[in-house]
Amino acid sequence: MLTTLTHRCLSLLVLSCAATSLASAAGTELRQTDSGWRLIRDGKPYIIHGAGGSGSKQLLQSVGGNSIRTWDAEGIDQTLDEAHAHGLTVAVGIWLKHERHGFDYSDPQFRADQVARVERLVTRYKDHPAVLMWSLGNEMEGEKGDNPLVWENLEACAAAARRIDPTRPTMTVVAELGGQKVKELHDRCPSIDILGINTYAGATSVVDRYRKAGGTKPLIITEFGPFGTWEVNRDPLGLLPEPTSTEKAEQYRKHYTATVIEGSDLVLGSYAFTWGQKLEMTNTWFGMLLRDGSKLGAVDAMTELWTGQSPTNQCPTIEPMTINTPQSVKPGQQLEASVKAADPDGDALSYEWALWNEVAKPGLGGDPEEHPPTYPDAVNPTAAGKATVTMPNEPGRFRLYVYVRDGKGSAATANIPLLIAE
Repeated sequence: MLTTLTHRCLSLLVLSCAATSLASAAGTELRQTDSGWRLIRDGKPYIIHGAGGSGSKQLLQSVGGNSIRTWDAEGIDQTLDEAHAHGLTVAVGIWLKHERHGFDYSDPQFRADQVARVERLVTRYKDHPAVLMWSLGNEMEGEKGDNPLVWENLEACAAAARRIDPTRPTMTVVAELGGQKVKELHDRCPSIDILGINTYAGATSVVDRYRKAGGTKPLIITEFGPFGTWEVNRDPLGLLPEPTSTEKAEQYRKHYTATVIEGSDLVLGSYAFTWGQKLEMTNTWFGMLLRDGSKLGAVDAMTELWTGQSPTNQCPTIEPMTINTPQSVKPGQQLEASVKAADPDGDALSYEWALWNEVAKPGLGGDPEEHPPTYPDAVNPTAAGKATVTMPNEPGRFRLYVYVRDGKGSAATANIPLLIAE
């Protein structure tokens, strides 16, 4: 049996309803059924096959994606128009400011300004047909999520969004589930319909942990992918090993299965991170694409999960990079690097090598990072999958990258961290 309650429009109340739904004149609805929470779009069940980032929307649509997520709504007119042109919806993010950036939620004027900004942006974009929902804030709750003023301001923002646009659900996004986040959200934010969770290594258990914390609102996995840089152990030299693109593809697959498929009564879908290329600790850790738009193995994994079919052209597979010396090297030392890659389609492969310094000051919570120095003359390719590297003459932490391309828009990556001690 399926019953609905029109979203905040009591004049449309069906008295025989026994469950809640949020109806939308734009064809978007959040509905509770006997088998769990569901999104309905244009009268049909709608599982979010999404990604967050600024990569090609045409490519996303072609591999089975149906939605994108933004972190803010300032100037997203082109984003909305492009998404709509490619049949994609948008979870429209509206940035709420963070205490760790110096903003004070005890300031009444600050709180009022945040509500006013939500009102302005929802008013501006509420009539765009690509809008799927309003996503208020991203990880603004802090590590413990125990400041009631943050949640109360979030509730005021959500209530404003509902008042201006009663036709679409509201969501907020938190970083994992530690501290008081689940309790505070449910106690203080009745106007938030959906909880978005950014989760990486924790994706395999996040749905169970949410239930145990008393969570009942429906979920969207708003960021997932490989283990985060903060979740991988450094080696004895203090160097951070990065999985290959082939290894990361399997982590995307595992984390999607554990959330969207196994938690289907609560989870409305997900947004893979990140649809594009992003410098975050390394040049390749979270990117599903290279800077030139080439797709990596994570895209193939998501294509299979979204469509049930393998991509027409598959990405190369790659094994971890090896070198002929320890990872602690001397200034000016020459070393040999090699990598094994293969193409499932038998395409000829090309190899591009690059030596970078490590990021000097890693960002917190995805904050922007300064591009580190690179050494374009340090690497000399000697054969397919092989190169000679001459290290710089100064101490520091470095990373040797290889990018393998099949010439048809698919690629693979691997890298190894290196140290020149003081």
